[in-house]
Amino acid sequence: MLSFSENETFDGKDRSLTYGCSALHLLNPNPQESAHAGSFFMPKIGVCIAIGLAWPMVINEEKILAAFQKYPERSFKLVEFTRIFDFGAHQRAEVRHTIRLLVQKGLVKALPKRRFILAGQKSGVFGVVRRHERGFGWFIADDDLCPDAFVPPRALKYLMSGDRVRAEVRKDKKGHIAEILEVVERRKEAIVGMLHSDHNVLFIEPSVDVFPDIVVLTNPIEKYEEALGQLVEARVIDPPSYNSSARAELTKVIGEEGALDVEINKVLIEHKIPERFPDEVLKACQVFGENPKESDCAGRRDLRDLPLVTIDGVTAKDFDDAVYAKREGSNFRVWVAIADVSHYVRAESPLDLEARERSTSLYYPGSVVPMLPEQLSNGLCSLNPDVDRLCMVAEMLVDPRGRFVETDFYPAVMKSFARLTYSDVQTWFEDSNAIELNICRERNRVFQGLNDLRKVASALRSMRGERGALDFELPENVFELNPYKEPVDVKVLIRADAHKMIEDLMIAANEAVAEHLESKGLPALFRVHELPDEDKLDKALSMLKRVMPGTAFKRDGLKAHPAKWLQQLLRKIPDDADYKDVINSLVLRAMMQARYANENLGHFGLASGAYLHFTSPIRRYPDLIVHRWLKRFLSESRSTSFWVEHLEQHFEELSTHTSDCERNATKVERIIKSLFGAWYMRDRVGQEYKGRIASVTDFGVFVQLENGLEGLVHISRLSQQRLNFDPDDVSLKTKSGHVVAALGMPIDVRVHEVNVPKRQIDLVPLHAAGTQDGGRSFYEQDSNDADVGPAAFKRRVRERREGRQNRNDGERSRDRHHRGDKEGQSRGRRGSPSGKSGSNSRNKRKGQSGRLGTAPTKSLSRRKRKTRK
Repeated sequence: MLSFSENETFDGKDRSLTYGCSALHLLNPNPQESAHAGSFFMPKIGVCIAIGLAWPMVINEEKILAAFQKYPERSFKLVEFTRIFDFGAHQRAEVRHTIRLLVQKGLVKALPKRRFILAGQKSGVFGVVRRHERGFGWFIADDDLCPDAFVPPRALKYLMSGDRVRAEVRKDKKGHIAEILEVVERRKEAIVGMLHSDHNVLFIEPSVDVFPDIVVLTNPIEKYEEALGQLVEARVIDPPSYNSSARAELTKVIGEEGALDVEINKVLIEHKIPERFPDEVLKACQVFGENPKESDCAGRRDLRDLPLVTIDGVTAKDFDDAVYAKREGSNFRVWVAIADVSHYVRAESPLDLEARERSTSLYYPGSVVPMLPEQLSNGLCSLNPDVDRLCMVAEMLVDPRGRFVETDFYPAVMKSFARLTYSDVQTWFEDSNAIELNICRERNRVFQGLNDLRKVASALRSMRGERGALDFELPENVFELNPYKEPVDVKVLIRADAHKMIEDLMIAANEAVAEHLESKGLPALFRVHELPDEDKLDKALSMLKRVMPGTAFKRDGLKAHPAKWLQQLLRKIPDDADYKDVINSLVLRAMMQARYANENLGHFGLASGAYLHFTSPIRRYPDLIVHRWLKRFLSESRSTSFWVEHLEQHFEELSTHTSDCERNATKVERIIKSLFGAWYMRDRVGQEYKGRIASVTDFGVFVQLENGLEGLVHISRLSQQRLNFDPDDVSLKTKSGHVVAALGMPIDVRVHEVNVPKRQIDLVPLHAAGTQDGGRSFYEQDSNDADVGPAAFKRRVRERREGRQNRNDGERSRDRHHRGDKEGQSRGRRGSPSGKSGSNSRNKRKGQSGRLGTAPTKSLSRRKRKTRK
């Protein structure tokens, strides 16, 4: 039992007891007496035996291999190995020798940087490298349980953003760091950059967050001379190496940098958003025609006489849901009809494969990159008015409290009575005599249906509120575009009752389908939303305590009913509070990101036990999948175990892909919106706005302007004093602890500069953050009015920085002399042409007074010589 491999206990306490008892067992072979002896002798001599001084562990190849086999996929340095497996420090040389013998025998593999791993194993985890424009990068692992890790600049020298790598992630005091072990696959995405030429060779300069070096093109220069200086797209042929630059082939000329359409195309290309459909996909759409055939309607319920209507935004072109409701006694019967896309997009067809690859439609101001070709998305599958359309229906009977009495699901054929907009319906709700809706047939039934829809939606919302569903009223920017699709105005969208009504009905239909599949034990692609991150939630709560000091924050119900507890907490914020949007945004950031999953984990934000996406198959692939398999299960008397097992495996792979595509599309939509915001603000440099601090970082604060756009106030513009970022309080403070900038603080700013390609809006505070004294910006508060402005400020910052550097150089020089640094002494003995010591002369050139002269150096040298003697 002295062997560590024989005793598989890794806890130090248990192992010490084992060693102690084993040693006593050798002294006394009687088990009972040895146990008694262990309890008697351990307080006195057992400690020495336990720590291995009396009975050191015998090192041999079997024990070392057993230790490696305990963690077969992990690599170790020698110091880590001896510490983790409790080999004594005095045994390190023996361990090193044994490991080298195992390496020679091929049983253990030596890795770079003196690391070792069991032969035949690949250490680390797989993931993708993402570069940052500042030179460093991030390793994003495929395994969700592995945190994102920092990649230092030296490790990124020949890596491009998007390369798949194998890395080992370690944690130190500053966080998680990734060590790149191997490049598994080079990026396949196209590279966008500025086209240049040199000595009849074309090359592009990509963005530094993709690759910091030039990429040489193989194309002939004669063909692209007119495109020099423009943005182009290129496909990488040979990745960069230690000896050569990357080589690529130019595939497309995008246009002049800074133009709005060019910048949009650049973003779409960089994030792999395809705009054109393959020819085979377009040909597949041509066989369907413009309207459903009689054979398509066979076996479906006929709802063409039901006054279903679509309610969407003014600019919407694809209508995938229609609604109607009527009262039945005290209850309401609700029909939610959804376009039956699955009838046309059959599994594994070219249409299906392309839709799966795209996974979602992408919307940005004035345009859309659809998941399906326009012939389907805007035509045959769109529930346009007064034409026959195939649909899947969720029919629900809802009681006055918003609970489902009964539900039914079936394929049908319908004909929309009208195409209504949110503004039309909202105007009707506010004053039914103020608008004449364009409805040709059975006008009264449609209007009565709108009133009933409003009532049942209110009941559904109240029911969700009772169980703890969260409702964030966050502002959304809406751009008004000119005929060239350029922004000429921006407004904050206010969600009216019409928006909320449709949202409530869609949530109810999604939930009804999820509950039906869950009750039948059938597999589904669920929409899940897990509990929020506790650390981020604590930051939001600390912010609430700061802005609402008199409010009680009891955490008693947080664990029992977290959603309801958080909902009641947010309701304490006054509706007219200026900081409400900031708090809602902060709490929303603390939430986990919703995703798709093949198992039902519930939906925290909706306080729902089962939820999925069913209502938008034109623009979301998971909805299309739910339609396809719901129809199959409805048509069969019972589902076979084969289908259930097949779908569970299929949904597991699909959930990861669709979640990734959704995150990518959301990111692109956010980037393009910020691009539109920068374009709109470029003609407003010098204008002043009221704003509120929406985010605080270590380099400045992001300010949300009154028009809903956000800009950055750099930390250097907030105070003349050095500011420190306090992550706990989410604020910037002076050395004395004075809060200069914090979340929710009001601030008046001036637009200083706008960079459209970088999507940056730089702001200058008119006065210190959090004050409203109407004073000038801090860098303008100077005794000499001529010495003001950004240039003067930058000059003073540079002078202060140089002064600090000179002082630091002087201090380092003094330290060298007083430590007897050999390099400093040799410079002092050699001297300089002026007769001064070398280090002192260098300080003179940097503006120092040269307090350290030759005499102190000589006297110090004499003392050192005496000491040596």
